[in-house]
Amino acid sequence: MIDLSSPLSLRNAICFPVHSPAARRETAIGALWLLVPLVGWLMNMGHRIVMVHKMQQGLSPWPSWDRRSQLLRHGLFTWLGMIYYYAPAGALEAMSGRTPLSGAPDEACPYSDPWFWAPFFLTGV
Repeated sequence: MIDLSSPLSLRNAICFPVHSPAARRETAIGALWLLVPLVGWLMNMGHRIVMVHKMQQGLSPWPSWDRRSQLLRHGLFTWLGMIYYYAPAGALEAMSGRTPLSGAPDEACPYSDPWFWAPFFLTGV
């Protein structure tokens, strides 16, 4: 059984999603949910959050697919957090006048790429 007290290793990280029958079942359910556009992705993000919460409380992370509304809510909050994180880069991109079809930023000056500056604006560095 791999849990938070297990040593951190590459092997444990790779084996965690498939180390038990319950884990394999949960992974398969997540794979099936990915066939549902957008909602499946949100459900999988929520599933990860619920698994981590259970592990932090010393509980087994499996099963976690039993409360779908909770998974969707956690997934939605995660998605909103991602939008918040990337909003500065999106704003800079919009202000630059560059469109996704206009190509890559000037290779001689990578600092002209708004996605480079987003983490600095977000964290206030």
